[in-house]
Amino acid sequence: MAKKKSIFERLNSGRLNRKQRRELGRKLVSNDPGLSIVNPNAGGIDVGNESHFVAVPGDRDPHPVQEFGCWTDDLKRMGKWLLQCRIDTVALQATGVYWIAILQYSHRAGDPSGGGERTAHQKCTGQEE
Repeated sequence: MAKKKSIFERLNSGRLNRKQRRELGRKLVSNDPGLSIVNPNAGGIDVGNESHFVAVPGDRDPHPVQEFGCWTDDLKRMGKWLLQCRIDTVALQATGVYWIAILQYSHRAGDPSGGGERTAHQKCTGQEE
């Protein structure tokens, strides 16, 4: 017996029947898409080489998705914004090494002196820079 395809697999193959497409459309535009919130104080960052897109829960800021540059001032501003939005956990989506600077400045945002923290390089490799 063949394995039943998931909705994701059917979406990618383009094989949803009319009833399934209608139901999926209703879920996407509804206030409850069927997902439960695990951590209400979590944010997300899509890490890029030129800019980072940061999202927080919609009730934390009038503009819950913002774009920040990759420069030091923008990383500091991003850390301050996340603290202002009461975000204590962040999920990063990154395919390269650009997350390292974000990790460094996110740790320093809570401690203006940046003291006592090991750098991301040290945490990942166990080596001193």
